[in-house]
Amino acid sequence: MVHIEMLNGFSLRRGDVCMDGAQTRSRKMWLLLAYLLLHRGRAVPQAELSDLLWSEEGGKDDPQNALRVLLHRLRSQLAKLDDRPYILRTREGYFWNPEIPAEVDVELFDLYCDQGDEAQDPKDRAEAYGKALDLYQTGFLTKLSGEHWVQTMELHYLNRYLAAVRNCLTALTEEGSHEGVIDLAQNALKHEPFSEILWHHLLSSLLALGRRQEAISAYEQARDLFLSDLGTMPAEPLRQLYYSAVKDIHDHRVPIDDLYENMLSKDAGKGALLCDYDFFVTVFQATARSIGRSGISAQLVVLTVESHRDQPLPKRSLDTVMHGLAEQTCANLRRGDVVTLLSNNQYAILLQMANYENACMVCERVIRAYFRRYPHSPADVHYSVKSIEPENDRRGAAQ
Repeated sequence: MVHIEMLNGFSLRRGDVCMDGAQTRSRKMWLLLAYLLLHRGRAVPQAELSDLLWSEEGGKDDPQNALRVLLHRLRSQLAKLDDRPYILRTREGYFWNPEIPAEVDVELFDLYCDQGDEAQDPKDRAEAYGKALDLYQTGFLTKLSGEHWVQTMELHYLNRYLAAVRNCLTALTEEGSHEGVIDLAQNALKHEPFSEILWHHLLSSLLALGRRQEAISAYEQARDLFLSDLGTMPAEPLRQLYYSAVKDIHDHRVPIDDLYENMLSKDAGKGALLCDYDFFVTVFQATARSIGRSGISAQLVVLTVESHRDQPLPKRSLDTVMHGLAEQTCANLRRGDVVTLLSNNQYAILLQMANYENACMVCERVIRAYFRRYPHSPADVHYSVKSIEPENDRRGAAQ
């Protein structure tokens, strides 16, 4: 029996003998072998193989001879497993020797996924999907992923993997196996870090086990990832789990003196407070409610980073600009002002006790400070200001 892996690199193993990419750098040889293995049920015509191997290079002057040379090299490598003829030829084309049994991980993966799809009992479903997911490690033929047909199958197996993950998570949840949900969700997020379904399962099970601080950390990781790479916040269901974790983080009575000292110890120091978006929204709503009674004014500001050129900034450059802008923004605002990351190229600022003209002056000061500190920055920084209206004024305008 030859054991073949395609979901964790690409290798063939028979007993103690292993054949993998470390033994040869011939990409075309491995491409040829992978194609023949995945089409073991038929003879593959020579023209089909030539098109597979050389079509993007404009073809070969003598494709028949080039294919013979490549097959000779492939057979020499396969001979390291044993002396049987692994690749045979007929009039119809080339094929894997059907007398040599092969266990291919992608076929086992499909088999276990099918068993999971058909199983009725949650335990049986979880067990079958678990076997499939154990096989899926780095993805389908990752070292050959530049090939069009490999990309098509790679997407197929990734989608099937994610479907199996979701179904397995549901089965594990029905069983009450929250530890299993956490392990599986964390592993799956390595392949699909922007799946809110996976993050939701992870937070739900952490909360079910009372691991609220871990749930908060997981949400913050998801939020930072979504903002940095997608420029958006996680959706409301995920944020509600976060609110639940934060609300119940203290399960004992806290003396007022301890609360006072604890909150003071978390003071960010000089300058404006840089906070997460959810806290910013809470402060904004509290400010909007109070200005009608107090008579003070407050301004909402958005700073936007754009490229000098027509092309958008590369992510690394944008991250550097945003970090520097946050540094200068907080340093040049008052301690009562609040700043948050709004998107991957925007900050929102709440300026307390400031009118529109003062807010514009503050924005100009922040931008000048940034460019003094970073005179060769590849970005432009623009601002917009909106006065926060008293609650009664907003209601009257709505009517």
